[in-house]
Amino acid sequence: MNVCEDRHTPKYEITYKGIKGSRYNHVWLVCSTCFENKKCFGDKEQIVNMVKINDLSLINF
Repeated sequence: MNVCEDRHTPKYEITYKGIKGSRYNHVWLVCSTCFENKKCFGDKEQIVNMVKINDLSLINF
């Protein structure tokens, strides 16, 4: 599984759309800082689903 930064504490498990023609969707563990401040992690058009790790609630887009 991919992690935004090794030293960060992940808050979300985010599944992103894969490349066109691929069935594989990339799953990342992302901290709240990276999600809010780095466009690559917070691009809502690329997110398939997002789960809050602490309480395991699904966040719909």
